[in-house]
Amino acid sequence: MKKLILLLIILTSCKSNSQDIKEIKYSDLDIIISKDSAMVFSVNNKLLNGKYKFIYEGSTHYALGKFVDGRGEGKSEYYIDGMLKGTNELQNGLQNDLSIIYDKTGEVKWKIEMVNGKKHGLCWTKDVGEEYYIMDKKVTKEEFEDYEQNKKRQ
Repeated sequence: MKKLILLLIILTSCKSNSQDIKEIKYSDLDIIISKDSAMVFSVNNKLLNGKYKFIYEGSTHYALGKFVDGRGEGKSEYYIDGMLKGTNELQNGLQNDLSIIYDKTGEVKWKIEMVNGKKHGLCWTKDVGEEYYIMDKKVTKEEFEDYEQNKKRQ
């Protein structure tokens, strides 16, 4: 009996979580770039709040993300033909942490470390290999490591 009750609770929570996602046509979105370079999303002058699925009309593309006051928050995902093509971590509408893009076979095409919407750290691409950045400025690996060491000392 306890297992049945637990199963019902799990199924109910899964159903309610899936209902929380609101679908919006990408063409209905209003997107502005704020002073801090964050993208702010709204529909009919109402800022997005909650979980959304953006549908790209006439294609099999869609994106999933969570928003607080119009700004992306947490993990966002982009799909084509049901296959994951990219992921981002967002904080206050800016990319933070690892951004990953996949090719049409599902292999990693690039991985980019981001801080406040800027490349910062290791950037790996399938075509080029490793590159390093300090707040969007391309540097050598040694320059980046020196920068990180100096930052730790402060």
